[in-house]
Amino acid sequence: MKQDYVICDSCKSLISYKAQTGTGGMQKHIECCRKISNVLDEHNESKITKYFHSAKNKLNYVPLKLKNKITNSLVEFIILDGRPFEIVNGPGFINLIECVLGVGRTLLESSTVSASDLIADPTTLSRHIDRIYDERKCQLISLFQTIKSFVITVDFWKEYFTGVHYAGISFHHVNTQFKLNTFILCCRAYELENQTSPNIRRFVNSILDEFGLSFDTSSSYVVSDNENKMRCAFADLKRVGCSDHYLNKILEKTFTDEKQLELKETQKLFNLIKEIIEYVRRAHRQNKLSKKLQIFSKTRFNGAFIMFYVFNEIFEEIPQSLNANHLLSYSLINKQLLHQLCDFLIHFDIVIEKLSDEQRPTIHLVVPLRQYLINCCVVHDDDEGGLISIKKFIGNYPH
Repeated sequence: MKQDYVICDSCKSLISYKAQTGTGGMQKHIECCRKISNVLDEHNESKITKYFHSAKNKLNYVPLKLKNKITNSLVEFIILDGRPFEIVNGPGFINLIECVLGVGRTLLESSTVSASDLIADPTTLSRHIDRIYDERKCQLISLFQTIKSFVITVDFWKEYFTGVHYAGISFHHVNTQFKLNTFILCCRAYELENQTSPNIRRFVNSILDEFGLSFDTSSSYVVSDNENKMRCAFADLKRVGCSDHYLNKILEKTFTDEKQLELKETQKLFNLIKEIIEYVRRAHRQNKLSKKLQIFSKTRFNGAFIMFYVFNEIFEEIPQSLNANHLLSYSLINKQLLHQLCDFLIHFDIVIEKLSDEQRPTIHLVVPLRQYLINCCVVHDDDEGGLISIKKFIGNYPH
């Protein structure tokens, strides 16, 4: 349970504590706590602050306004680049700042300010996150009040190792300059008891309510995958099925659905390669290869292509990382089929990338790109049998 107070070990007084303000309240209490003062007097101990020098008298004094400006920039850097708070304590980062300061001194006047005088402590940076989040959230709420029509994208997924379910909701709007603006409203653990349609709708509504938003059946749109629970959750709204998700499900079924007997050859190739990659990664033999092998993942769009592509690129290097059993599996791989699959699946990768554009709307591309993929499924005389089966399966798949 979260506590907003701490207890003084000496006098047992309760002291208010908040992460945003840090230890300021505790410091004030220490200065006036009689028991602590008596203990210090009895042992003739001096406070550590006796050895501190006034920062304002130092040549390397940095005004608080400037230091706060740098702290805010560091927080933005950590958020945008997804870096840990401790990065500011790293020798490489300190060296970078020192280098920038050195160049600045050369170009301008000499100064004794060092990188450590400018960079805030990681704990200080972490406290700024909540403040900046609240500021940005208020800005978003103000912006959303001026928007009449918008699209919400909703997605749910499960973390394989922990079993925790997560939910992501993003907001999309085309401004007056016809530029697509995208904002992430949430990416958090889904804590409701199950993922039934009513609960999904309740969860999404609660997130929208945090930002002062609500669904309007005439001007609100929802983009989601095509699962039945998502269809039911937004049945009263204008729901658009995610084309990328639809393509990925077709490709996933192509290589993993054992009921499709006509795809047996390519599924065997898929399983052989997946088995070899799992062994190499498990045996820590990646360092013998020029590129890192990629394992298939259901949560990664066109994951089979990514796995095939890297494997095909370093095909000749792989035997040096295998034992006798996996060398036998390696010898069973049809390299020609693997090469043709890479050439075929790259078209799906191109389409998925185009439909995932975050700078402009892409719904107008769905029909022409769909036809482009259908054209790619035309069978050629030199196609391997396994590739022919895939082309027929995908080409005839219900669209």
